Amino acid sequence: MQYTYSFPEEKYLLLGAVAKAQGLRGELSVYALSGQPETLGQYHRFTLVDKAGVLSPELQVRTFRVQKDRAIIHFEGVGDRTFAEKLVGMGLLLNRQDLPDPEDGEFYWHELYGLPVSTVQGEHIGTMQSVFSNGAQEVMVIVNGLREYLVPVSQGIIARHSKEEIVIDPPPGLLEINDEESNL
Repeated sequence: MQYTYSFPEEKYLLLGAVAKAQGLRGELSVYALSGQPETLGQYHRFTLVDKAGVLSPELQVRTFRVQKDRAIIHFEGVGDRTFAEKLVGMGLLLNRQDLPDPEDGEFYWHELYGLPVSTVQGEHIGTMQSVFSNGAQEVMVIVNGLREYLVPVSQGIIARHSKEEIVIDPPPGLLEINDEESNL
């Protein structure tokens, strides 16, 4: 699913989208863009954004639980299903200041977006555009002009990263897998 919202990206991160109203008391079923709804439970306040870019006031989490592949969140002030239904389709934003500091050697994906990517041999591959989960692991989307590379994030593939660049050590054939010539 593609979720597009307009919001101040320097202040907020898009973590999910309200999929539907849940129950009669105002709970919301939220799709986590990371594919890991349990991670939303570590935060206690969110802001919602609609497709037009209108931001809600900050909402405090009253209760949180995971049900199958969704987070079920009940916010203070959302008291019934009718109100909850008005929030369906809205994006779930986290204020960047609410992110905990990463441990040594850890990082947040959003910090790497837009960085140049090269191989350990020094070959420029492209620019890190996004990350998605395929259900088994995260996959980096690296773009160079019209070419798009899908690089699984697994032990050994990201050789190193900094605030200036990402260096990968892909196994032989990974970057050529989508070349038209190699598929003939």
